[in-house]
Amino acid sequence: MESRNLRLILQRLPLVLTNSVVAAVYNPIMLYIDVYFLINLTMDMILIIITGHIRKNKPAMCRYLAASLVGAAWSLVPILAPQIPAWVLGSVSYAGICALMCRIAFSVRGVRQTVAAVTVLYLVTWGMGGVLNFLYFRTEAGVWLRNALYGQYQVPGIWWLLICAAMVGGVWILAWNWYQHVRSFRKIIYPVEIQMGERKVEAMALLDTGNRLYTPGGKPVSVMDPDLARVWLGDEEIRQLEQHLEGGIPYILIPYQSIGQEQGLMAVIKADWMIIHKDTSDETVAFPAIGISQQSFSEGKEYRVILHAGI
Repeated sequence: MESRNLRLILQRLPLVLTNSVVAAVYNPIMLYIDVYFLINLTMDMILIIITGHIRKNKPAMCRYLAASLVGAAWSLVPILAPQIPAWVLGSVSYAGICALMCRIAFSVRGVRQTVAAVTVLYLVTWGMGGVLNFLYFRTEAGVWLRNALYGQYQVPGIWWLLICAAMVGGVWILAWNWYQHVRSFRKIIYPVEIQMGERKVEAMALLDTGNRLYTPGGKPVSVMDPDLARVWLGDEEIRQLEQHLEGGIPYILIPYQSIGQEQGLMAVIKADWMIIHKDTSDETVAFPAIGISQQSFSEGKEYRVILHAGI
């Protein structure tokens, strides 16, 4: 039987994370299973995108979609298998499935980072559900939108839900961007690990929005203090880089300008990888471009690497 011809009577409240939003603002007694799946898929995707934005994760739409598909698929389990005890479904939904979605969508490692990601996802979900519920029952905007879409006497359907969710999600992202803009005046410092071959170094790095250095191929360049570079690469390698000699580590030269030196050439090498340890997750940058500064900038400072904002 085709799915569009299959009607299901919802006899219990859905247990998946985003279904609480559906139950709050859209509660029909019959629903096509494919439409029900798409509702959850869309809502999960919106919540995952907002959560990733708040956590400062690089958007990975394939991973976001995979996590949303997991949540949407699990939303069908309480309907297709109603004999499963509610406490089993609740435990798996609110702990296992949410954790699995976060592990798929975001680069989280270990229990602490997973719990932090799940907490943010829950806060976003509860906030979204609260806002949608408020719009539905407490504002003229909800009445106007329902009337515009379905007429005065019709019950609002999935379009009302999805349009409102998209609008609220957009407002949340704009508000979060404004909050981050206000916070951007503070210096943001992260621990980093940089490795090239067998050489590895750990240091504190400053995320500098004023860094505008790029390689000729358009790759963002982070800058390392020369004293740290000597510890990482050795005195002989640094001497060859500073004197622009050949025979050591492959490098390129890029022009740059800085305070105290109007213009010059900076040696840039390609490392194997760099791990940035953020508050809630670790971000790995493959083949980062590392520029070796000719002047020390870390004396009396906490950081010894300047990260490019493009990373």
